[in-house]
Amino acid sequence: MADLLLTLLTSPYVTVALAMLLVIGRMALYFRRIMVLKQGFPRRPVLSELSVLIGFLLAVWSLFLSPGWIGGTFALVTALLGGFVLYLFSQGGVPRGIGVKVGAPALAFSAPEGAGGTFDYQPGQNDPLLLKFYRGHW
Repeated sequence: MADLLLTLLTSPYVTVALAMLLVIGRMALYFRRIMVLKQGFPRRPVLSELSVLIGFLLAVWSLFLSPGWIGGTFALVTALLGGFVLYLFSQGGVPRGIGVKVGAPALAFSAPEGAGGTFDYQPGQNDPLLLKFYRGHW
């Protein structure tokens, strides 16, 4: 078993492929959950962080194994993507709820009106609130 692991870790193309699988696969699952499903995480995604870290380290390691210019390009791109995702993880924010919830109480705010006045909203008025944002001048 140790000989197989040593053989896998000394083959530059195998380490590049494994690094790409770990980094890009975890990145796709992470962004799918946030962007497509509009869900956050109930707790910190340790498995995703660990997978991307291992993939990043494998990509950097494969660069030292001289995989040629094609393998080196894939390793470099994988290392850059892994580093970027690790940076995003390090920012501490995995959004728990994304977007505005329909039916949730609105917070108090004030905003400029188009006619030059100020619109003030206070919660508890029990009036439905619809906000429209226009882009441009007319």
